[in-house]
Amino acid sequence: MVICTRCRLYHSMKLFNLIVNFCGIGMIIYSLWLLKRWKEGFIDLGSASALPKPWFIYTCLVVGIVVCLSMISGHMVFNCISPSTLTFYIVIVFSILLLQGGLIIVIFFNINWEAKISKYIDGKQEEFQNFLIVHLRVCRCIAIAILAGQVSAILLAVILWVMGPQPKDHCSRSEPPELRQSFLVTVAYNKDESPIKLNLGVGAYRTEEGKPLVLDVVRRAEQLLVNDQSRVKEYLPITGLADFNKLSAKLIFGSDSQAIQENRVTTVQCLSGTGSLRVGAEFLAKHYHQRTIYIPRPTWGNHPKVFTIAGLSVEYYRYYEPTTRGLDFQGLLEDLSSAPSGAIVLLHACAHNPTGVDPTLEQWEQIRQLMRSKGLLPFFDSAYQGFASGSLDADAQPVRMFVADGGECLAAQSYAKNMGLYGERVGALSIVCKTADVASRVESQLKLVIRPMYSNPPIHGPSIVATILKDRDMYNEWTIELKAMADRIISMRQQLFDALSARGTPGDWSHIIKQIGMFTFTGLNTEQVAFMTKEYHIYMTSDGRISMAGLSSKTVPHLADAIHAAVTQVK
Repeated sequence: MVICTRCRLYHSMKLFNLIVNFCGIGMIIYSLWLLKRWKEGFIDLGSASALPKPWFIYTCLVVGIVVCLSMISGHMVFNCISPSTLTFYIVIVFSILLLQGGLIIVIFFNINWEAKISKYIDGKQEEFQNFLIVHLRVCRCIAIAILAGQVSAILLAVILWVMGPQPKDHCSRSEPPELRQSFLVTVAYNKDESPIKLNLGVGAYRTEEGKPLVLDVVRRAEQLLVNDQSRVKEYLPITGLADFNKLSAKLIFGSDSQAIQENRVTTVQCLSGTGSLRVGAEFLAKHYHQRTIYIPRPTWGNHPKVFTIAGLSVEYYRYYEPTTRGLDFQGLLEDLSSAPSGAIVLLHACAHNPTGVDPTLEQWEQIRQLMRSKGLLPFFDSAYQGFASGSLDADAQPVRMFVADGGECLAAQSYAKNMGLYGERVGALSIVCKTADVASRVESQLKLVIRPMYSNPPIHGPSIVATILKDRDMYNEWTIELKAMADRIISMRQQLFDALSARGTPGDWSHIIKQIGMFTFTGLNTEQVAFMTKEYHIYMTSDGRISMAGLSSKTVPHLADAIHAAVTQVK
């Protein structure tokens, strides 16, 4: 919340500076025009040789020029906001303010320009006299207004300086690099003709041979569906496949969930995790009393877009600590403590994307207690259930902790990773309500959200999921294959850590085995990433995030060599 307040102050100061600078440009143009009229007027009166000095016009011109020059200091502050640049800005603008203030007092308030104008013109041309008096007053008002704007900008700068400002990127609402870069990385990788090239930017599982994987149990389920001659291709209901919805709710909340037994859960089939988030966001924007959602910094690149387009206001809470390459738990608690009562909070259920850093169960309990005490609404994004630790139940534990206390929450599920159904777009949104009656009414409103969005969901993907989840043998086969995928990723983490240790690579690399899930934040900087791409043909996002699923036993040594070279040769 401190960061959010700082951002608002920063943008307010930027707005004040912009307005004042535009006023400065306007004053220059206005003063030059007024000087021209002054000279023309006196020439018409036949007194060009005794032309008086229009100091009030010169004052406006000087103020306009000085204000425009102050844009340079303002520009420096907005591109690198820090205590030193703020101090520079405050000193420069305050000095200019004193000079302008003194000049304005002397010229506009110590001299009776109305009397001087009347004396020079001497009633010969009343129209010109009135013209000058009117514009004198306009100049005086503009000068005072600009002065007031500069005072406001200085006050905001002082407040920011006292608060200890963060870099400008903490205020940014722009699309995070991960969303833009993941596609650019793949494009660059495809153009590279090197035989040793390695793509670690893709967010999808790969086999030891670097190939996409279709689970055996998925192929078996599909074959059963194909062989079933009774199946048709009719539209599904707006809420989707009923069996799929029931089984999905049980998968994430637990088959013994009291909320399910009390019919307090409503589940609708959606278009994978993204679609589930979007439907939930649009529902909240239409029907929830708070329209602010707090998301972790950093987070998946699509999160801000999904929530903003749905009509929610996005704010951030601290999550990742670069110095430790771990969780900024204290910062997280402080920011959520400062969030307004009732605000929505996005939580990654497990395998946080992109950092791979998850809270411990004890930390999750503290988060739960804090959120419930403040009436914050949890919105879980569960994209990796079973894919993180290899256990479906363990990865769902944080969600189940919140559901067990009887409070409300939302959960978006995706079967892209844990069943490998990336292109089938299979997901579900579940909303846990306080009563069965509320759950029923929520479902009717969800239908109104879905109907104009995509009418109703596809049938093939959820049929695969339902076939697997309701058959005990196929379910067990899935959990075995799922654990094999998770174990391979965990093995890649260990192998990379061991390889770096064997090479004596400077630094502590234990975060590689402490983090969990598909992604790892390596801690490499932009220059080191660029070096690895150029010299070793290894592709990843510039923030140093790599997909562990893109590694294999054969490519780990190549990556370890590249990291070692980057760390030792590039600072």
